[in-house]
Amino acid sequence: MKLKISFMMLLFTITCIGFSADTESAEAKLPPKDTALYWNIRSEAVSELIPFLTSKRTELKKKTQFLADYLLKIDKATEFVDSDVKDPEDMKYYVEVLNLTKNFNEANIPIPEKRPTWDELVEIAMQHVMFEGYMPTEIEGETEMLMFQELCKKKEEYGRKVRKDVHDVLTKGVRIWIYLGTINEQGNAKALAADMILEKKAMDAEQKAQLTAAKREASMQREQAKIDQKNQDAMSRASFSSSKNERRFDARQDRLQYRQSRLDERYTNSRSYYW
Repeated sequence: MKLKISFMMLLFTITCIGFSADTESAEAKLPPKDTALYWNIRSEAVSELIPFLTSKRTELKKKTQFLADYLLKIDKATEFVDSDVKDPEDMKYYVEVLNLTKNFNEANIPIPEKRPTWDELVEIAMQHVMFEGYMPTEIEGETEMLMFQELCKKKEEYGRKVRKDVHDVLTKGVRIWIYLGTINEQGNAKALAADMILEKKAMDAEQKAQLTAAKREASMQREQAKIDQKNQDAMSRASFSSSKNERRFDARQDRLQYRQSRLDERYTNSRSYYW
């Protein structure tokens, strides 16, 4: 898992900012491009690469939006536009915005020098797929091969678009970051970002605690409702039993009274007792 995370970190970095790998040695390890195996691996690599890029695009948009909002907060948006900051060539700025400086130092990976082409990027991802393993698609015949290749190229068309979005939004964020450095505001921006992260964590923790308390209260209410229902059922059974006994008693009394009335009538109407 650690290897996979390190690979994806490196892959994302070279996707966005640069490339310094030995592509010749990477290509030598891949199957020939005219084989079904090559397109199997390539299709799987693109399928894994696209969701990774889309998630990073969302993440970078949030970071860049924060920097743009910070410019407005310190009333420097107009000055930034007028400053005409150029796209930097030094890759260290991109690494800083991505918060990857520490990762590069710990992994002892040199900061890339240039961006890879799309094919170079995909083939690096293919190395990852070959290492991790994949479920192959059984391709039969030349017609299916052409269909499979077209399918893969369609996915790559979307991947290229997302990759361009990632690069554009990252470049915008880096330009703002460089400008903040020229007016000594990078530290303040970092502090604000840290405060916002801590505030969000606190809010999330509070919401989680409230949700846990609400669930606990609901569970207690359900348990109490079960107890109340059980007691109510017991009372109902007791009431029914008592009512049944009362009905039995009343019926017995009615029978006794009826019997007595019959005896009284027999006694009254008997000829033996006429005056």
